[in-house]
Amino acid sequence: MASAKCWDPEVILFKKNEPRNVIMILNQPIQGETLNFLNGVWNKAILKMCVDGGAEALVRAVGQRIDSFIPDYLTGDFDSVSKDTLESFKAKGTVVVHTPDQDNTDFTKALMVLKEVSGSRSLKVDHVVVLCSSFDRVDHMMAMFNTLHTSMEFLRVPVCSASSWAIPSLGSWAPAGIKSPLRNTSLANGAV
Repeated sequence: MASAKCWDPEVILFKKNEPRNVIMILNQPIQGETLNFLNGVWNKAILKMCVDGGAEALVRAVGQRIDSFIPDYLTGDFDSVSKDTLESFKAKGTVVVHTPDQDNTDFTKALMVLKEVSGSRSLKVDHVVVLCSSFDRVDHMMAMFNTLHTSMEFLRVPVCSASSWAIPSLGSWAPAGIKSPLRNTSLANGAV
């Protein structure tokens, strides 16, 4: 029988020498294990980004400690972030990038901004860790999966979705006996 493994994304992504990871916050509640994870990795990230309403989620989550959690970039079409939050972050040095294009999601557009920023600053990125939990609406879930899939085509950096259901350790979960028909294949349309 296989021994149980404990998966801890903070250890895997941020405990090596000089990790080069980006934290990106989407519009979702940040609480419990997700907040603990954010507290542990925020200052270790080389770049911190909030996507539209993700800025509001960050403000709600950290409250009075907000001055320790100023994102480097705030992107989006700004339909989910208040003008006060936007102006407050801007006054504290956050670069605000308005992306009004409605042909892509705010998440996709934020990754495109990251590509431009990392290229212009010659910034080497190992992973993009995205705090998200858009599993309450099927359309949001499918859009997120699409962005995760297509991001490798234009960003060429692994994008990891970290949500409250994925962050806690898996404890005694062991994959013994599990068979996966998706091994060595792709999730691209028509590939499965």
